[in-house]
Amino acid sequence: MATPALKLNNGASMPQLGFGTWRLKGDDATDSVLNAIKLGYRHIDCATAYGNQRGVGKAFKQAFDDGLVKREDLFITSKLWNKEHNEVEEACARVLKDLQLEYLDLYLIHWPVADNEGPKVDPPISKTWERMEGLVTGGKIKAAGISNFGIQKIKDLIKKSKTKPSVLQIEIHPYWRNDELIHYAKEEGIVVTAYSPLGSEPPEGNKTPLKDEKVAEVAKKVGKSVPAVMIRWGIQRDLIVIPKATSEEHVKDNFAVLDWELSEEDMEALSSLETQNKNVPAAMFLKEGGPYVTESDLWDEGLLE
Repeated sequence: MATPALKLNNGASMPQLGFGTWRLKGDDATDSVLNAIKLGYRHIDCATAYGNQRGVGKAFKQAFDDGLVKREDLFITSKLWNKEHNEVEEACARVLKDLQLEYLDLYLIHWPVADNEGPKVDPPISKTWERMEGLVTGGKIKAAGISNFGIQKIKDLIKKSKTKPSVLQIEIHPYWRNDELIHYAKEEGIVVTAYSPLGSEPPEGNKTPLKDEKVAEVAKKVGKSVPAVMIRWGIQRDLIVIPKATSEEHVKDNFAVLDWELSEEDMEALSSLETQNKNVPAAMFLKEGGPYVTESDLWDEGLLE
């Protein structure tokens, strides 16, 4: 069954179900991505920060050489890391070399962070975005987007830019619905990608939706696994969903979500869980001298104009 897709503001179609590559290492990265392509995944999500793009690139080359897919059959995303805001073009060139590609379908600013310490992000995100726009014009990437941006940061970027981001990638799962941010992005015509759709590995004190009783009840009712139910929930919210997995069994189970649907009742059950908490840590980006001193600064909490 063909993977459903969402239309980006550049006219391209982005498959709603993707394969995440975070925490895959070495040969595991190569084998897992190649297996995902064989199983039918046509959207692969990568990033410089994951440290595995050479291994992923080997999978792409083998898939192309073996005739499994053509380049145009795949939608490939990567991300600009925080230390690379002053060298956007060079960073993209390194990504293309590691992935053995001539272009990316989507390149994201991974965080609204440029690794400097001071009152403001330096270089300003608007300047980094301008260089991202140049990559689109130059044909190195088909679309540009952002990741881990809050509403106010997106508003500020749009005010100062010629083009809007095509995609916003953020943490989304039943324990962190992110409703307000999703609604705002969609109003701006920005497609939203849900990373960590299974809840990631929660920090101490946080719970995981993988062990939630109500989620388990829905899974039992529809005869599917808990991860499959959460992935399907994201797809039916008109999101792009990029679960990660290493075992062939889990990779296959995560993909088996396209030929069935959750009822309105089941969607409501998953969309009304009381527990709501971010599981992806951001404390590493906080600095006493700024630009982000607290997580509220980073996530725009209480900063909306």
